[in-house]
Amino acid sequence: MYVDSREKVTARYQLICPSKREVMVFGSFKQKGTLLPKAPKGWGWRTALLFDELADLVQNGSLRVAAVVQLV
Repeated sequence: MYVDSREKVTARYQLICPSKREVMVFGSFKQKGTLLPKAPKGWGWRTALLFDELADLVQNGSLRVAAVVQLV
């Protein structure tokens, strides 16, 4: 198992969520990235999903999300 010993890393990410109407994509690999502190200090993302949008994303009682994270 690989452990990244850096105190801070820059992360780019995409969250891909299929919905009843479309595929929603949050984040981008084209953006500069988010500087994150070493875990367990906590991470935060600039993108949010509104509670009102959740009903469109749930299919057959489950929420499917594909997450792609790139540490730079």
